[in-house]
Amino acid sequence: MSEGTFKTLALIFYLVTDKSSILLIEEPEVCVHHGLLNSIVELLDIYSKDKQIIISTHSDAVLDKLRIDNVFKVKRTNEKGTEVSSIKRNMKHIELKALKNYLLNDGSLGEYWKHGDLENV
Repeated sequence: MSEGTFKTLALIFYLVTDKSSILLIEEPEVCVHHGLLNSIVELLDIYSKDKQIIISTHSDAVLDKLRIDNVFKVKRTNEKGTEVSSIKRNMKHIELKALKNYLLNDGSLGEYWKHGDLENV
């Protein structure tokens, strides 16, 4: 069994059987076929109705499947320690308008992030 298949089956097992109210998933994109990743993120969205699911990712493909309301930026600085901020709430009105325009006309949230446009938010 491939590592990607094992990881996918383990994730599904935990989604279905784990009764805790929170699930943390680190980089679900690692070792998983890109086509299957879309289905995994959709499955996570379905199960997020019953439990809080926190995903850490560096994948534009994962970001493409998420709503901007559900995207948070985590960064660590020596001065303040670890900071968690809502991408949507931290955007100025003009930045949010530019993002919405980009999503409607040009591309996806993952592409927007890949181009560095969420760096300063």
